[in-house]
Amino acid sequence: MQLRSGRHVLLGNQASLLRRAWKSSAEPQLERQLAELRGEVAELRADVRMLVEMLGQDHHIGYRKSRLRDQAPGALDKGLRKERLELRPSIETASLQPTHVSELGHLTLATLALQRNHSAHRERLLREIMSTDNVSWDEAHKTLFKMDEVKEKYYWAYTLPYRIGITASFFFGIGSFVFVFYHPVAHWYGTEIAGEDLPDGKEDISEMTLNQVGTWTWAWMEPMIGTATFVLLCAQFMKANIIKLNMKSWLELVESSKANMLADKFPQYDRSIVRTWAKPLPKANPDFFPIYERKSGTRGPSSGL
Repeated sequence: MQLRSGRHVLLGNQASLLRRAWKSSAEPQLERQLAELRGEVAELRADVRMLVEMLGQDHHIGYRKSRLRDQAPGALDKGLRKERLELRPSIETASLQPTHVSELGHLTLATLALQRNHSAHRERLLREIMSTDNVSWDEAHKTLFKMDEVKEKYYWAYTLPYRIGITASFFFGIGSFVFVFYHPVAHWYGTEIAGEDLPDGKEDISEMTLNQVGTWTWAWMEPMIGTATFVLLCAQFMKANIIKLNMKSWLELVESSKANMLADKFPQYDRSIVRTWAKPLPKANPDFFPIYERKSGTRGPSSGL
């Protein structure tokens, strides 16, 4: 019995020693893990607080805050009713207002891109260049400007029909008035080209009023102007049917062509993002010269912000 009790005491002492040894070795590790956990909780608390502030700034401005108050005496519905209080942005909220598309998030840019906002297309392409080439936002513009040179290489050939149409419309519009009502031109065209004589009782066109000249010239001007008007009417009718069939116009064919050319030239970037940015033509001045994006610097064309 004494031997057994001695064994039990010895085993108990050994277990106590092992427990103390494990505790002494595990305590530093537990304390270190606990400290790390506390730090993570503190960071999480700060992130949650910042998120709450951002949500409050985004959703509360422009809305009205409601509070409960007692109804006026004699009101039909007794009890409490809501009173709306208008909110105004604080200085902190105003300082966080975005002033450029580069300050917007991915989701906002994607939403604007689906609405065909070209500034959003540009910013999405810049971020695609940044992630692919591992460069900064400013450095990404160097690649963007090179891509702009490639996509506008044939700008003058693409836009030639439109410049011809604008110029011809301007001169034909003025010329129709001159040939119908302007005395010297009407007399020269009527006698030399159309082979018509002056109306009876008129020896010189200067004796005729503006309306009389128009009446006289209308005999040969009406068929030409009427035919030209009918041709334009047929062209407009053809365009309307092209739109109904969802066929591509000349401009859409041009846009697709240069978008595909640019995407093939820079295959390392997302094809959809490149093509979407490359399609629109640049804005042009009244002298027909385009305003290329590379000329607008890093801020790019006006985005409306």
